[in-house]
Amino acid sequence: MVQIRNFHEFKICFKERLVQEGSCKLWFELPFNGKCTSRLDIPISERGLMPSCKGKADGIHRFDHPSGLGMDYGDYFYIGRVCDVYFKCSGGNITIVKCDNGTVFHMDSNTCKPGNSSLPNSCQLYCNPQKTTVNPFPVNVAECPYPLQFSETTGRCENFDQVNCGTRREEKYTCHYLESMYWNRHQGPCYDMNPSDCLRLPDGFYKHPHSEDLTLFIRCYQNRLEERNCPIDHIWGTQTYFYNGTCTHRFSIPTSEASYGLLPSCSSKQDGNYQFRTRPCDAYYRCEGGKATAVKCPDHTYFDVTRRRCASNVACYRA
Repeated sequence: MVQIRNFHEFKICFKERLVQEGSCKLWFELPFNGKCTSRLDIPISERGLMPSCKGKADGIHRFDHPSGLGMDYGDYFYIGRVCDVYFKCSGGNITIVKCDNGTVFHMDSNTCKPGNSSLPNSCQLYCNPQKTTVNPFPVNVAECPYPLQFSETTGRCENFDQVNCGTRREEKYTCHYLESMYWNRHQGPCYDMNPSDCLRLPDGFYKHPHSEDLTLFIRCYQNRLEERNCPIDHIWGTQTYFYNGTCTHRFSIPTSEASYGLLPSCSSKQDGNYQFRTRPCDAYYRCEGGKATAVKCPDHTYFDVTRRRCASNVACYRA
């Protein structure tokens, strides 16, 4: 049997004559030593997945090497068969063990058993026996959604501030999560759409660095990015904008500090209540010690320009 170009196809020759050609029927088999053979039983040097026990101590070992086959077999990031297979070394001889369906390899017991298990090199990747699909990861490998991490205590994805990653690598940036990198690979760099500023900024709210949209901001928490749109203020019935570290309706933003602000200055006014020129009926602003504060009238009341306060049964007009 001779293996040809696409690895799965083969030709069988006898006395310089072609007697048969075909392809291995199962995706994980390759022509090897005259027959279609599981890649787990073919040495890595022959395009298979069987590691070597050379230099390894007797005992159980995880398949912690890259698969070397990449995207052709749904392993886009070359993670390898770290969840559904392990191998035993004894006197330099190797035995491959495939986990039963519904089980994955657990480091704590060095056996295959039900339930999720952690991976040693990543805090967001883990083994999930229910995850049987591939792309972008090999079978049984799953990733927590950003910014969650896998908890070895609960056996599931939890908010990062509830997880002790220990020696596992802890990613803090959404673009360093592998699924994000995979799904954005044809849409331009992930970094262009997700600012990395939170990696260096202290906790707090900040204007979105990549957008001129004044309703968009970022929240940084423990170097993680949370991107949000400022909501509608339903009490004032108007869009809010990012101002002084929070989402604020326009009537509380001074006209002197932002072009979209509607709160007048009190610098030359006496203390008291004043009518909004742009909103004369259901709100007013109060001047006190030169500082302006927006006030919303209670439901079913209007600003009385005579008594300078909200009242019922008064006509609404601009003074």
